[in-house]
Amino acid sequence: MKLSTVAIGAFASLALAHKEVAPGVVKRHADLSKRCAYGAAKFKQKRFEKRQEEASLNKRSGNSSYTIVTEGPYYDTLQNDTCVLAPDVTAGPYYWPRSETLRQDMTEDQVGVPLILDVGVLDMATCEPLPNALVAFWHCNSTGSYSSFTGRDPNTDFRELLESLNVTDFEIGTTDLHTDDTTWLRGMWPSNDEGILQMKTIFPGFYIQRSIHIHAQVFTDWVLHSNGTVKTGMSD
Repeated sequence: MKLSTVAIGAFASLALAHKEVAPGVVKRHADLSKRCAYGAAKFKQKRFEKRQEEASLNKRSGNSSYTIVTEGPYYDTLQNDTCVLAPDVTAGPYYWPRSETLRQDMTEDQVGVPLILDVGVLDMATCEPLPNALVAFWHCNSTGSYSSFTGRDPNTDFRELLESLNVTDFEIGTTDLHTDDTTWLRGMWPSNDEGILQMKTIFPGFYIQRSIHIHAQVFTDWVLHSNGTVKTGMSD
């Protein structure tokens, strides 16, 4: 099983996506990441000390085995690799909030290399872990297709697709281009009290004009309804 560690610094509802980020924004993000490096390193040290303590207890008991489950984060604290999200970046043409599902395993029936995302959410204003932040993920499958858009050819330039459909006023997440109700490789889950969450998926493929990537969006203003649906500041 392939394990990937991602640390996300977030203020509110932000997104990683297809739009290029201006050099000034990149520098600002780098400065923010550097400013919080000490705080992130403290959490890494705290985790190391806890692991050392656990190892010592296991030696005393004669038990040296470990069990990792999806419901429990692999890391106890944030790691010191931070990705500062940008509020001015679009969510990409295959963003479809109606397909987002509250769960920790968004693989469904998709075949590929297993991937576990261990995510730490850091408040860049305080450099402290941010609990109860809802993080949504979506990405293509191993052949470049997105759920809810399986009727669209991923190797067709999106501008050409819009022209073929006579769409001139496309708005991400609003203009309805979806072709089906599939939900694979789309999921969301809140961070725990330590700002940590875990999502199980597969390693994404790629499609025309795009490098391999995973979309992430963070919400601090969200509510779980009694029927299992989620309401955020941007979508239901």
